[in-house]
Amino acid sequence: MTRCTRPHSYYKNQYMTRCTRHHSYYKNQYTTRCTRHHSYCNNQYITRCTRHHSYCNNQYITRCTRHHSYCNNQYITRYTRHHSYCNNQYITRCTRHHSYCNNQYITRCTRHHSYCNNQYITRCTRHHSYCNNQHITRCTRHHSYCNNQYITRCTRHHSYCNNQHITRCTRHHSYCNNQYITRCTRHHSYYKNQYTTRCTRHHSYCNNQYITRCTRHHSYCNNQYITRCTRHHSYCNNQYITRYTRHHSYCNNQYITRCTRHHSYCNNQYITRCTRHHSYCNNQYITRCTRHHSYCNNQYITRCTRHHSYCNNQYITRYTRHHSYCNNQYMTRYTKQHRYSGP
Repeated sequence: MTRCTRPHSYYKNQYMTRCTRHHSYYKNQYTTRCTRHHSYCNNQYITRCTRHHSYCNNQYITRCTRHHSYCNNQYITRYTRHHSYCNNQYITRCTRHHSYCNNQYITRCTRHHSYCNNQYITRCTRHHSYCNNQHITRCTRHHSYCNNQYITRCTRHHSYCNNQHITRCTRHHSYCNNQYITRCTRHHSYYKNQYTTRCTRHHSYCNNQYITRCTRHHSYCNNQYITRCTRHHSYCNNQYITRYTRHHSYCNNQYITRCTRHHSYCNNQYITRCTRHHSYCNNQYITRCTRHHSYCNNQYITRCTRHHSYCNNQYITRYTRHHSYCNNQYMTRYTKQHRYSGP
């Protein structure tokens, strides 16, 4: 049975969908409810949203209060104002901007964002912190990075514990690239490994092997290759190159992310490009968007011109003005209103 109070709802496979104002779709097995816009439970469990939309692409629950959140693989994403992404397994919560738990555990942030790229918890109070490999990073105002194993804390700016132990700094930053502790009181110190780091205005770090260059802010090549950034920062957490022109991009696993204004994330293998907002290629192939965003959660390409489209499982969704969803296998196209071609 399907019930909705104002427009429509679709009961695609087994259970009920209810919506209060717009619409909701119960794609595979369980229930989706939304209060104002829409929510999609593309594979198994429940998605609820209060104002905009949320997507639980694989298994568990996504809740959002104002904008959107995505639980791309297994667990829960909650956020209060902007968005958060739990790309692989566990929970991401953020209160204002966004946080990303790219591999396993929890990321929480209170104002800006934090990234737990591999395993454990990152918390930040105002800006961001990154725990690239295993343990906890906390920062009070700016950011700190625990690239390999242990804890980094900073009081005002940032500190980096690139390989094993603890770095603390009181005002600016310090780096423990290999094993032990670096402390600095005002400026910075670097314990390097093999190659050269150059920066033109701020700083860059080549934590393990090769060269990082940045022109204005900073970039980090945590494992092997080169990161370049022009204005803000980029992170190549595992192997290859991240470039961006204005904001930032993250290539968490293997290949290249480029963005022109905001950000894009290639969480697993290939390239994400966006022109104004963002796009996410969570598993394998390319997402491109021109103004808002598109998500290719599993395999192929999503393109959108103004709003968004989602190709949750296999093929291509294109739309011209609003949105369309290709939840399982084939293509949906529409020009002004919309139509849905189920599995």
